[in-house]
Amino acid sequence: MSRFKPKLLYTLGGFVLLTASALLLWYVVSTPTDFPAAQAEGILIAHAGGGIDGQTYTDSREAVEASISKGFKFIELDLLLTTDNALVAGHDWKELNRLLGLSGEEPRNLAEVKERRILNKYTPLDAQGINDIFLKHPDVYLVTDKLDDFEQLTAQLTIPRNRLLVEVFSYTDYVKALLRGINYPMLCFWKKEKFDRLRYKLLFALGRIRMITIPAKIIPGAEKELSALLKSGVKIFAFS
Repeated sequence: MSRFKPKLLYTLGGFVLLTASALLLWYVVSTPTDFPAAQAEGILIAHAGGGIDGQTYTDSREAVEASISKGFKFIELDLLLTTDNALVAGHDWKELNRLLGLSGEEPRNLAEVKERRILNKYTPLDAQGINDIFLKHPDVYLVTDKLDDFEQLTAQLTIPRNRLLVEVFSYTDYVKALLRGINYPMLCFWKKEKFDRLRYKLLFALGRIRMITIPAKIIPGAEKELSALLKSGVKIFAFS
């Protein structure tokens, strides 16, 4: 009989270790629920830094500062990585190059971006510029998407984690963002059909997904699903 005891101990030990690991992962990937509740009229987000002088996609310092002066508490910036791994604000490289008066779609280095002006007028934002603005305004939240390099995101942005919202496009990235210390990842649901998938129904039911983004156009056909999510405490951000 004694010869079976080590195997039994190994089996029990493995089970305990697996259970402990599962519980730890469950804890680590639990999205914090202390995000502020929306006002009765909802929250408005200044897209791409907000409009300035009739321009709506500048992602510039001046646009962000103008939006904050108008009372916006949520500022969305698209973030890109330069060839030397620096964060800069811009919708994509083709658009940012155009705004900077450069040709092509290829990424640039930080010096090339900072030496120019957006539309010959506005200041492009790098990580330091973003940090300066959001540390100066401790009641303003940064919303961002596109960049899935969470290591660079958390390394370069010194904004408190409870004021950073990051849109992601898969549940895998949702978990990766949480594990990298991003408190508020937002999982994008492009189509209503995604709500009907069993895995997402289970994840919502278990409280694994706490924040999502959706295209505003799907709201009329998904009112039942969205109402149920709101009642369960899920935060929903709509974009147009």
